[in-house]
Amino acid sequence: MRRAAGDAVVLFNGRDGEWQASIASLRKDRCTLRPEAQTRPQATQPDCRLLVAALKRDALEWVVEKATELGIGLIQPVFTRRSVAGRVNTARLATIAQEAAEQSERLTLPRIAEPLALSAALDAWDGTPCWPGRSAGMRRRWPARPPHCTPPDRWTAGPGWSGRRAGSSRGA
Repeated sequence: MRRAAGDAVVLFNGRDGEWQASIASLRKDRCTLRPEAQTRPQATQPDCRLLVAALKRDALEWVVEKATELGIGLIQPVFTRRSVAGRVNTARLATIAQEAAEQSERLTLPRIAEPLALSAALDAWDGTPCWPGRSAGMRRRWPARPPHCTPPDRWTAGPGWSGRRAGSSRGA
């Protein structure tokens, strides 16, 4: 972009931590970087996952941005009976996640899964505890996380979840 040979950059790949580097050579189609020193080691990320009902584009992009900033490892869009969107652009969401990771200085990127029907997501469930997000219409207050639970965790959010127990196909 506006960089030249010798300029300093910061690198990360999600496995080896963050590195200070310099641009060794730069052409239109490629760049060679020279790693100089590790600035942060790679920390292990908790296995937190988010199932999110498909929302309209701007709202879903906002959810992906915030989930990335919070350290979510997997974002699984799902179609529920009350979903307001009929398709999800996962390539665009991956770009949003990358930008949010860079902005928040996160060293890993969340995986953006291909969208599934809620029933298919529940059928493929691996038994990970799942905690529904609180919606304004919910009568019962759900705990943030019971004290005995440790990651991996799965959280749910979006239309079709309000007041329903995770794991139930009601609302699908």
